[in-house]
Amino acid sequence: AIYQEPSGRMWVGTRDGRLFRYDNGNSRTFTRADGIAAGMITSIAGDRRGNIYVGAPDGLWRFTNGRFTRFSPGPVNINVIHVDREGHPWIGTNGKGLYKYIAGTRRRRAKFRRYGRREGLTNLDVLSINSDVAGKIWIGTRGGLFRLWSNEFRHYTRKNGLASDIITDLFS
Repeated sequence: AIYQEPSGRMWVGTRDGRLFRYDNGNSRTFTRADGIAAGMITSIAGDRRGNIYVGAPDGLWRFTNGRFTRFSPGPVNINVIHVDREGHPWIGTNGKGLYKYIAGTRRRRAKFRRYGRREGLTNLDVLSINSDVAGKIWIGTRGGLFRLWSNEFRHYTRKNGLASDIITDLFS
């Protein structure tokens, strides 16, 4: 997994659970001893506040103010993380669908909102996530492509002209 912050700082996650941060020729290695995931790093993303989100088969971590904290919607295997234009992290899992993190306010607690079969996401193996300029969320799964807009899913498959129903990456 790899992520570049707007400042140019690079984050690289490895299969053996190490996370490297490169900044102007300086590097730092983070491991389990620093509070990061115990296994393979599967995804890295950042938001405009400078938070870094790190996904792994055993959950999600957030790097804020120089520290990692477990930041997960429960026991989930993270495949992908995407931060939308409003700063909301979206988490794609292996078998448990899609989650959106909604930050708390003075009147409301922070929460993860789950999207699964009941909401219209009929394949729960989320492999890729991206958003477009209109704010629509695009989700690649092992069962086709889904578009989330106004809390409604639209599903695209080979029947709609896709070359495959397995969507491993989305670019904008």
